[in-house]
Amino acid sequence: MLSFLNTSNDIAQTMHYASGEILTPTHLTSGYIAYDENGIHDIQFNSTPPKTDITGIIVPTFINSHTHLGDAFIHHQKQKIPHNIKTAVAPPNGLKHHLLNTTPETIIKKGIEWALHHMIQHQTEWFCDFREGGITGIHLLKQPLSTSSINGIILARPTEITYNTEEFKTLITHADGIGISSISDWDYAMLQKIAQTTHAKNKIFALHASEAHRENIDLILDLKPTFLIHMTN
Repeated sequence: MLSFLNTSNDIAQTMHYASGEILTPTHLTSGYIAYDENGIHDIQFNSTPPKTDITGIIVPTFINSHTHLGDAFIHHQKQKIPHNIKTAVAPPNGLKHHLLNTTPETIIKKGIEWALHHMIQHQTEWFCDFREGGITGIHLLKQPLSTSSINGIILARPTEITYNTEEFKTLITHADGIGISSISDWDYAMLQKIAQTTHAKNKIFALHASEAHRENIDLILDLKPTFLIHMTN
């Protein structure tokens, strides 16, 4: 339900109006929104605004459900990125993981800060980050996120492709959930344990699926993931 802000006469004088097709949960409907620097004050369907400052298709701000913000620093480096998925990003020996392990945290953090600002500039309001690097990776994102206007969901990942009970307890405590690379990278019995423990904590369990090659969808769905990404190789 939309909660409208109270408007004073001063605020009303600076009200702006955007009209066009408004995206609803089911379809596009003509209408307009009234807004100012404090946000949206009113939404009207099948109506004409007192004036029109801008026209277009009106949609909610975006959600990016798959980011790896720790990788953002690579954007600013002159790296030749291999086209082979395994060579480029697969844990633990992909180029990405080599760079993450050999790059100072200050540079990785600056890359994260740049990526947060970039998303805000492009109207992204929420993101889900598949956070490599264990507890260190979580803190690398949490610090710049705490002073940003964007909303982040942190999906942690163990530092190694193995289940360590003590590390997992730390991760599940400090993150919003767990984000796994793929079932192909893990021993399936370990993944079952991770999934069961994550669900027991009522936290998000997300998986990459069939990114590099077709994977067994039944095995994936048996883990009861909250959501999947990729789903095409």
